[in-house]
Amino acid sequence: MLKNQFRQLNKVKNIPGPLALPFIGTLYQLLGADLSQCFRKIILNTKRYGKVIRLVFGNQLIIVISDPDTIERTIGNKTLIDRAEIAKINIKTVFGDGILLNSGETWKTHRKLLSGLFHNNSTENFLVSFSKYSAVLADNLAKVSKETIFDTYSYVLPCTIDIIIETLMGAKSNLQTSVNTDLPKQYNKVLHYIAHRAKRPWLYVDFIFKRTKMGKTLENILIYLYDFTQGIINERKVEYNKIISKEENNQTKYLFDVLFESGEVTDKEILVEGFNIMTTGSETTATVFSFVLVALGEYQEIQDKVMEEQWRIFNSNIDQPVTYEDLQNMVYLEQVVKEVLRLYPPVSFLFRKVVDEDIDLGGGMIAPKGSDICAICTNIHKDPALFPDPERFDPDRFSSENSYGRHPYAFLPFGAGRRQCIGSRYAMMELKTMLSVVLRRIKVVRAIDGLKEIENNLEFANNFIITGDNSNTNIILKIRHIF
Repeated sequence: MLKNQFRQLNKVKNIPGPLALPFIGTLYQLLGADLSQCFRKIILNTKRYGKVIRLVFGNQLIIVISDPDTIERTIGNKTLIDRAEIAKINIKTVFGDGILLNSGETWKTHRKLLSGLFHNNSTENFLVSFSKYSAVLADNLAKVSKETIFDTYSYVLPCTIDIIIETLMGAKSNLQTSVNTDLPKQYNKVLHYIAHRAKRPWLYVDFIFKRTKMGKTLENILIYLYDFTQGIINERKVEYNKIISKEENNQTKYLFDVLFESGEVTDKEILVEGFNIMTTGSETTATVFSFVLVALGEYQEIQDKVMEEQWRIFNSNIDQPVTYEDLQNMVYLEQVVKEVLRLYPPVSFLFRKVVDEDIDLGGGMIAPKGSDICAICTNIHKDPALFPDPERFDPDRFSSENSYGRHPYAFLPFGAGRRQCIGSRYAMMELKTMLSVVLRRIKVVRAIDGLKEIENNLEFANNFIITGDNSNTNIILKIRHIF
């Protein structure tokens, strides 16, 4: 072990970093730290040592990058598709071997199949469902908009789950109007258990965690959620078989249709992929939507500009469904969403394993075979050289004039390279539609805590961020009166 550590360090002797001790490397910095604190300490090391640094966790060399050119050379490298093991700690129990974590030929096959889903489906079909469920969300928010304080996220998550079930899975869903389901709460509990476990290093060992009260509770929740997903699969299988028997080839293809007909995906893999997409897709969109409403409540002048654009498009029609052309005209609204994503990217760390050969980092530096790459998106997004006065909330950073010439790896809200989120375009369309439908009905009067308070409450759970035990997306709304 010591010989291998010395050999690895010798290859990166020109890359700065903290003192690496025999056997433990730089792990002494992390003594007593939980997973979330570890990630924060990694960020602190980049502030001290630079945009390309090396860390050593025992026998594992990690190259940490906060420079867009170097990220392009590494994360953008088509040969680097395997996630580093550190990115799987605690979450493999939840997500299994789905597209989020798997690698190799299985990942390539599933990625190809699922990518086609987002390219082949009708945009118009998406938008009809986006508008329909967003209108239900607006109705629900209107019922509580008596200028009282409430948490946005708890209302938005059922909407995003409804949308995914209908648009991607081909089934009907009514979680927003059902009073007999706690399904959204169970999805939320899973994410908070991940964060809770991340704070307790002694629970990182599955053998120990599964025997704790929390581990047993999580297991029961996962059984419930996977059973729910299996129910949707069974429902879609019946419909799919009807379509096949009638030889109706012009039908819209959904997630499970693509997996059914491929012949390359097992029933278990179909279940895992369905759960992966439903969980990550719904939670991420709900979180970003909630953060946008908080931003608009905090910055009223920005909300006014958003609404000026909305009224130009819809002529004060609060109920008009959103078309693709409408989305194209929501330029400023998209800038607002992107500014929220810059400050709070759903994926904050990008991890890759250098598998086949050394990777050239530029400047005479290499990432040796066997090392891990860790790119820090939050550092990139708050680099003053890329985004002047980076702590200021300014949607105009993403105007066409200000975006011109920006480095292609300077803004990475959905990851980068071959493992970039396959649903990023879908997510932006969904967010803009939801925001348009809701904001034409309801004004955000005030954000109780604001964006800074949200930032203070964020937890790093592996390579993504989630809100802590209190989401801090509390706002006050009121119904708009259009005359």
